[in-house]
Amino acid sequence: MCVVLVAGEDRFAASIRAFAHAFAANDRMDLVVEGRRYAELPMPYRHGEKIDSVAAGSVEGLVDASPRVGREVSVAKDLLPSARPGTKLGEVVVTVGGKRVG
Repeated sequence: MCVVLVAGEDRFAASIRAFAHAFAANDRMDLVVEGRRYAELPMPYRHGEKIDSVAAGSVEGLVDASPRVGREVSVAKDLLPSARPGTKLGEVVVTVGGKRVG
């Protein structure tokens, strides 16, 4: 939110500059992309075989010019022996600047 209370010039012009700065300093970013692989998991009962774990949905967020984006993948403790496409195998937790966003 931006409030321009005292401006020696036109408040409308000052508001436009404030919003232009805010939009230039921040940008929307895909933090998790649907379909992208975020982990490779061992397959139960199949020694040496692995399966890709991909994001079921996208997460986007507003970040500043130098975002500190973190992604942590947690995997279900008991993986099913017969996972099919669409089976939830874990979760991707996204943090920006140390705060959880998705």
